[in-house]
Amino acid sequence: MNACKPVYALLSTNSVLQALVGTNVYAKLAKQGTQAPYLIYEQVDAVLEPIIDATQPRLWRARVQLMAVADDYATVKSVLEAAVRACNYQRGSIAGVQVALIIHDSAGADDFDVGTQQFYQSSDLTVLYLDDGS
Repeated sequence: MNACKPVYALLSTNSVLQALVGTNVYAKLAKQGTQAPYLIYEQVDAVLEPIIDATQPRLWRARVQLMAVADDYATVKSVLEAAVRACNYQRGSIAGVQVALIIHDSAGADDFDVGTQQFYQSSDLTVLYLDDGS
């Protein structure tokens, strides 16, 4: 399983985020020539939690990073806030994944790329989900 499946489902169906970035939500990298603002997400790591009951699905703890990119500082903040709100505290069956909990874990530093003249900031989500290994 991949923790990005439920995260993408939540991001791509959130009306507030769609109003800000449209369909510009990408896995790992944005398409070349994409106009800002946009949002990138990627799974950074996943850790299998210790076995409690070997007959039950295993609990994974994954870190998914969100990266907002925009031409101005205020838009970066708005995009990232909308993305975090779309995912934070979500649980249940999402995109076919049994999610125990998604929680906002940390926010990265404000940044600016001189070459592209764009602002960006990252934020991490912790995704706890069950996987039966199938």
